[in-house]
Amino acid sequence: MNEAPELPAAPAEPVRPGSIVLGITFIILWGLAHVVLLGLSFAGGLLLEILLGIFKNVTLPGLVINNPGTEMAWIIPLQIGIALTGLAGLPAGLAMFWRHHRKRLWFSFSGLLALGLAFDLYAIYRLFADSFKGL
Repeated sequence: MNEAPELPAAPAEPVRPGSIVLGITFIILWGLAHVVLLGLSFAGGLLLEILLGIFKNVTLPGLVINNPGTEMAWIIPLQIGIALTGLAGLPAGLAMFWRHHRKRLWFSFSGLLALGLAFDLYAIYRLFADSFKGL
């Protein structure tokens, strides 16, 4: 009978065009940087394998180290790590203008970045563990 009138919903805070441009630019530049890193990681990995082979032959000339199947096995975790950190740029860029999802997006960014760095650290460990196995 005597009902309280409904209050109008608060208008959503408008998104500034500058923050959209900044977020999209961040996503594009972050992605391009990680695509370049993927290519460089493979080329650098080949060079590093060659240099480690030379180093082992120079420092230990009589020792034959045969680890079949371990050559370049560290490159795959490294590239997975780079791809995950590259994907982390997407929620970071979106968080710049999606204010109502910002906490979740930054959490996603942090999680993907940490997971990617964990893969990268594992790849470095794997490189050294496989390179000097049997010494």
